[in-house]
Amino acid sequence: MKQKFPCFLSIVGTLCVISSVLRSKSRRGHIQSRLVGSMVFFQFLGAFSWMFTNLFMPPSNELQIPSIGNDTSCNVQGYLLQLVIAGNIYYSSIAIYFYLVIARQWKKKRIESIEKYLHGIPIVWGVATASIVVAMDMIGENAWNCWIQPKNSPNKRLATIFQFALFYVPLWLSMIVCGTSLYLVHRFIKKTEKQVLKWKKDTRKVHTKNIAMQNSLYVFSLFLCWTFPSLVRILQIVGKVQVPTWTKVVSGTLLPCQGFITSIIFFRLKYQKLRKKNKEQGIFAIVWRIVKESLFPYSSCTKVNEEQVVNPSNSIDVEANPMKVPRKSLKKSHVQQQESYEDFPPETSEATLGKNESFVDDETGMKPKLEKNYSTIQMHGMDSLRLMWTEARLYGKASVRE
Repeated sequence: MKQKFPCFLSIVGTLCVISSVLRSKSRRGHIQSRLVGSMVFFQFLGAFSWMFTNLFMPPSNELQIPSIGNDTSCNVQGYLLQLVIAGNIYYSSIAIYFYLVIARQWKKKRIESIEKYLHGIPIVWGVATASIVVAMDMIGENAWNCWIQPKNSPNKRLATIFQFALFYVPLWLSMIVCGTSLYLVHRFIKKTEKQVLKWKKDTRKVHTKNIAMQNSLYVFSLFLCWTFPSLVRILQIVGKVQVPTWTKVVSGTLLPCQGFITSIIFFRLKYQKLRKKNKEQGIFAIVWRIVKESLFPYSSCTKVNEEQVVNPSNSIDVEANPMKVPRKSLKKSHVQQQESYEDFPPETSEATLGKNESFVDDETGMKPKLEKNYSTIQMHGMDSLRLMWTEARLYGKASVRE
């Protein structure tokens, strides 16, 4: 089975993401981290089901795949694979989150008021539809796995309708929501970019691109993994034409990679930071370090690497940029310090920014929206000048230090 290796990568990647979210108090308190963590959980279920499909499918399968399963295990796999639709709907929840934070500039408390819907709709739909198809005995052998099977079903038309109504239609609606959100976010960024870059061109331009890139990558991963499978399913059922072999190969390769691709996006900013700080290390060394810190944070090997990075020599200045990280965070261990960095756009609260707090989120590349935001010309007089002068002074010190 050529899908085994992509499934293995997705299992490792999703476990790294889930572990990073659950272990870090700061990530657990972040709305987008909870959305991404929930999404990759369902992607893990899909990768796990495909990885061990030999244990679920009955021996008498169409492709003669060596297997030891039975009808009960086949129903279990069909149930798990139908839950994958919940992960795909989560993409639209994340896209809506990006739109509200960036374009609508919602604060954390306001987003928390609708978070139950961002989680509830995907989970309820996935669990409900999976339970329905199992209860109606619509699960059967479907190529290299067990899912809603129209070929041997006594009601072939109903099974086909279930495939589209319970899985592909919600999938395509999620794609539409993600595409629309991406367009609105980019339009907002382009519209406000010139105004924001008037006095802080270089840094704000980089931050803006980081936000747009993180949002675009999640949307792109959904389209990448599900465009070909959607076309194959449409040609097979609606068009009733012979599907080219290469499209089946591409579909069978991209689907198991979905969790792996999501993990790459999740750790992208962390990888870039580690790569910048440890230029002598290779790509695989940094990737392996991320995996170890995610899955084995308290292992002896990880602690040794942390000591080498934190105190490589007495001549290296390891003091954090005061513009990016509060000085009090330097008292934490290396793992705690890394976990305190958010890989997401900041969720701003009603509180104003303190004197020693960072004005720019280094990981997300986004500047928190202040209660009195001079960038949107909501402040006037001495308050605006004082806040602008404070940030300019900190930025100047950071530039001299670097």
